[in-house]
Amino acid sequence: YLSKNQILASDLKDAFSWVGQDIRAVNLRQLGSILAFDIKSELISSQFSKEFYAIGLEYGLLIRPIGNTVYVMPPYILNHDQVQFLGSMVQSTLNSVCPS
Repeated sequence: YLSKNQILASDLKDAFSWVGQDIRAVNLRQLGSILAFDIKSELISSQFSKEFYAIGLEYGLLIRPIGNTVYVMPPYILNHDQVQFLGSMVQSTLNSVCPS
């Protein structure tokens, strides 16, 4: 099981590599299969968390940011394609909530 979790962590890092180049995001961090990043507070409204959650649902996500921080804690059963979908849809959600 540990090797599967390591693969998930690696897939997650790859799927969210876009965060490192996104000027809206700061403080990308990952510990195993838990990943988080912050959106610059000057770029978001006080409703960011609610908007991100609602739009994320439309994209098939169940992600609830806290404040300006987006946390990703996927279940261990996701495969590579599902993790890539997760990364892509989080980016699409951010684009909808906080256009660059």
